[in-house]
Amino acid sequence: MRNVGSDRLVTWIPRLLMLAVCGFFALLATDALSERHQGWQLVLAFGMHLLPSFIVASIVAMAWRWEWVGCLASAVLAMYHLSNSNLHWTAYAVVDGPLLLLSVLYGLAWFVHRPKTPGGVTGRS
Repeated sequence: MRNVGSDRLVTWIPRLLMLAVCGFFALLATDALSERHQGWQLVLAFGMHLLPSFIVASIVAMAWRWEWVGCLASAVLAMYHLSNSNLHWTAYAVVDGPLLLLSVLYGLAWFVHRPKTPGGVTGRS
């Protein structure tokens, strides 16, 4: 018999944390407002700074149904950021650490929620 409370935790913790990461990225995008742009340049700069938030929001939307998408996409985002930037180690800890943790949490949710078939073979449609 499965524990319903732990199933809910495994389901909701990655979702809520990914939404928090999305909000954090959106908060970081507000630094575009301090630049000396005017009018449409300011709107364009802010929109470009919001792109990571839009990407994470789309991952959350897909991972809501398929946990394996959240697992794979958050790991890919972390690896992409690690390989394409030259920042202080604290920036990697703040951005990539939560993404890698979310990859593990989504992987755990996917493992727990995968359907079990009678022959012992597992799969998810």
